[in-house]
Amino acid sequence: MMVNWRGIGWYLLITMGLTWAIEGVMIAQGVRFDGAPPIYAQLVVAGVMWVPALTAFIVRRWITREGFADAGLRFGSWRPYALILVAAPLLFGLIYGLTGLLGLGTPDWEMRAYVEMALAAGGDPSAIPANPTLLLLLVTTFITPWVNSIFAFGEEFGWTGYLMPRLLPLGRWKATLIYGVIWGLWHAPLILVGFNYPGHPYLGVLLMCGMAIALGMAQVALWLRTGSVILTAFLHGAFNSQAYGIWRVVYGDADAVLGGMGGLVGIAVMALIGAWLLARSPASRPGV
Repeated sequence: MMVNWRGIGWYLLITMGLTWAIEGVMIAQGVRFDGAPPIYAQLVVAGVMWVPALTAFIVRRWITREGFADAGLRFGSWRPYALILVAAPLLFGLIYGLTGLLGLGTPDWEMRAYVEMALAAGGDPSAIPANPTLLLLLVTTFITPWVNSIFAFGEEFGWTGYLMPRLLPLGRWKATLIYGVIWGLWHAPLILVGFNYPGHPYLGVLLMCGMAIALGMAQVALWLRTGSVILTAFLHGAFNSQAYGIWRVVYGDADAVLGGMGGLVGIAVMALIGAWLLARSPASRPGV
């Protein structure tokens, strides 16, 4: 099977061009993410998550005319979804536990800083639950993954459902490496203005590529085992729920470069798990 460079070229040209153009306009207006960005900027970030899916649809339908037979639009068994719901908080617990042990962050289990900030902003004290940490953990484990999966599907239908399979003739390891680097670089404009790695614009881009490769190995392993891009979107959604949920609040002072999910600790743990999963996966998707 040959690499479809024509399809890949068009996909990357449209995806990168459209995403960077949208984000470039926003950045030119002065939007930064090293503080609290305006609401419309957050909506734009959520919206561009669907650019890869839109591009994959355009390329499949009108440019290469490959169709959608290999798009992975199947749910599959419910068991991997249940496993992800349990595994995601355990993974993040391990990563942030190591972050604390290494002195790269101090946990605020009672969320005092968050509560004080909410009250200072005019929040109602009676509306704050008795155990906000437990409530946030339950919400980010069992509820928000489903919501986040809708947005994550926009990325997964493009990156894991289109780009990665077309790189697979290069071998699953090389394909995953290239796929992860490209996926990471896609985030570059936002990283350069403080998203995820405030104060570390250029190093942040490299770290984002590392995190994309680490998470990408797990994504590719799931895709090779099940052929379901819906499942990889659910993993992505569960990942984002934990990354931007309870752990960011409890470990608000975690070192962005060394600790936490996006730092070296998180990347190393994810890479070890992802490499183990990918090594135990078949070389091609079921039925291909």
